[in-house]
Amino acid sequence: MERHLEFYSPTKKLKKLQRQNREEAALELNLLLEIDLIEILKSYYYKTYRTGLTFKRVRQMLYQEQTERINSGDPMFVTRHTVLGRWHQIKQLEFQTLYYNYFENLSREDAINEILSIIYKSTS
Repeated sequence: MERHLEFYSPTKKLKKLQRQNREEAALELNLLLEIDLIEILKSYYYKTYRTGLTFKRVRQMLYQEQTERINSGDPMFVTRHTVLGRWHQIKQLEFQTLYYNYFENLSREDAINEILSIIYKSTS
């Protein structure tokens, strides 16, 4: 019988699985729906994904956009929150572009094996 992640966020579920031994974790994963397995993987990979951009570089990109918009009569103010928001947007777009096909084509068994390898790698 499969069950849906009701009360756990994917990150909390992964942490809970890491506290179990390999056999218990495998049994627990077999009870989850495929969509939940994919969410656990997406959560882990998104958390560990890095864009390669620095705060300074994103701010420079925004200052350039700000200059272009001011010249066209559409003012734009760049604050720390603007930079962090744009950085977040860039990360989301890059992550979605890089991993979309990977997660779409991942089988249930492959997802379980991938999660187990993440757990096993992080505890060794």
